[in-house]
Amino acid sequence: MGKNLFKKSKNINCKNNWYGLKILIKNFVSVTPFYNKLFASLIKKIFGKNSYKLRRLPIKNLIVDLKVNDLIIYLNNPVNDHIAKEIWWCNSQRYPLCDHKALEIFASLARFSDCVLDIGCNNGIFSIIAAKSNPKTTVYAFDILPVALELINKNIITNNVADIVSSRLLGISDLNDNIIMPFEDYNSSIPTSYSTNFKFDRGINVKLITLDNLSSIFNFKEMKNFLIKIDVEGTEDNIFKSGVEFLLNKKPIILCEILNRSNSKFINKLLNKLSFKFYLIKNNGLEEKKEIKPDKFYRDWLFVHKDYEIGKLLNI
Repeated sequence: MGKNLFKKSKNINCKNNWYGLKILIKNFVSVTPFYNKLFASLIKKIFGKNSYKLRRLPIKNLIVDLKVNDLIIYLNNPVNDHIAKEIWWCNSQRYPLCDHKALEIFASLARFSDCVLDIGCNNGIFSIIAAKSNPKTTVYAFDILPVALELINKNIITNNVADIVSSRLLGISDLNDNIIMPFEDYNSSIPTSYSTNFKFDRGINVKLITLDNLSSIFNFKEMKNFLIKIDVEGTEDNIFKSGVEFLLNKKPIILCEILNRSNSKFINKLLNKLSFKFYLIKNNGLEEKKEIKPDKFYRDWLFVHKDYEIGKLLNI
């Protein structure tokens, strides 16, 4: 099983790297004098609203602006952060539209949150949005990739939210253990598809902890109004099954990515028992669903306890 997972991780890495072409293109851009911000900006202006079609083209280092509601978030290193790169080509918006809608909803909900947990934080977009939406909240950001932690720390400093957001190299799973994750990834961009199921022979030891145990370590007892974002590439069920006590006591609002490989049946059954409602995040907002099923076009869901009226929280 371990060998299969290791082979799978290598195959995904190779595919995401365009089988070696990404690195060649990136190196070409880095040594080509005329391919600079002004030149890329000219191309983007020519394409106008259709510049999103260029979102896979590399750009040189610059600070990227992301606009969410009335907020501006600054993102570093679009050379290696493909999310930031795509936001730049998409005129300060996430693509597709449903991904940007998820950010808007998260920003609105963060205004009422005492504590935000960003599980699978990557570059920290959700953490920083929460901090800027509500400077009185406390944000904890977790990721299992050392390179992702380096990036989020840069973004935290650039956005001046270091007093609100704390980042940790930590995985939230169904057991208390350690895994090995690569210290460097030689892909052209920071990977977003790694999970706690992946196996590596060399790298950095990363601690795994359950959601219930996380609660005791960070002393969540006195905190109320929790908001959680979960993006863990198909291992969401491990978080939920090991966090039943937390879910029962805190009744958090949860924004969660659900993929085809996610154990959606288990999550659906568990959250039903805990009296949560399910909303699929679409281009134009929320659509309530009776059950959680992977969708062909939309990946992000909002899970809300029946005690809350989501319409009032979002003013809809």
